[in-house]
Amino acid sequence: MPRVVRSAVLLNEHGLHARPISRLLEVARRYGAKLVVRNDGAQADGRKMLQMLTLAAPCGAALEFEADGDDAQALVDALVALVESRFGEPPPAPP
Repeated sequence: MPRVVRSAVLLNEHGLHARPISRLLEVARRYGAKLVVRNDGAQADGRKMLQMLTLAAPCGAALEFEADGDDAQALVDALVALVESRFGEPPPAPP
């Protein structure tokens, strides 16, 4: 099975909270590859909301996605694109 590891920096204002995690889970469920998400030494099953919430990743944190499986590359590419799009949230308001 191919293994793919790639990082993406959280750009959305409030970081990784319930709404972006829900979006991430929606994307992950479209693929069969196993998914682990890491932030600052903590890791979570990328398909489990409660585990993902424990990552407590703020804006500017680098999430690492590790996927194993036949569609691992497509899964990681989709997740990185989702993070880079700020999960569809607007850009942070200027100070």
